[in-house]
Amino acid sequence: MAKKRFTEGLESVFGAAAEDTLQEDSPLLGDTRPKERPKDKEEDSHRRSHAKDFSSDLQSFLKGAFEDSFEEQLEKREQKRQPISASAQIKKRHRKPLTGLDALIRSTVEPENIHVQERNARRVTLTFDPDKLEKLKKIARTEKTYLRDIIDEIVAEFLDEYEQQHSKKKKK
Repeated sequence: MAKKRFTEGLESVFGAAAEDTLQEDSPLLGDTRPKERPKDKEEDSHRRSHAKDFSSDLQSFLKGAFEDSFEEQLEKREQKRQPISASAQIKKRHRKPLTGLDALIRSTVEPENIHVQERNARRVTLTFDPDKLEKLKKIARTEKTYLRDIIDEIVAEFLDEYEQQHSKKKKK
């Protein structure tokens, strides 16, 4: 298929644009005419004094409108750069919505319901017979608990038994 040309038949309208050249008095070029020295009143009286060319009117109108809108845009940008007040400088950071795994992970316990009991526990180093230690480790695995918790239970039971035995001796 051949390339379509929209300027065919419109040479009278787009005559200057079709040639890819702009005429010197084109409104798109701005003022390219050299400035002439002021003429005498006699020379001006020969021309039409109050009627101007339509294209020069349009050119001056567009030039004024573009300059005004450009100045307004510059003023708006300057106003945006200057903060209105001190409270305007403090902006809240918006949190990104959680996605992926972060969206799936959520807290199952409310923070108010968590009560942490502080223990006054001390670290102690113990020496065990290797066979007994292996048996304790197996028990910990089957109970699915830590070895330290099992040892803590054993010590607690021993202390209870000891207190019961000594309290009976004191009563006798």
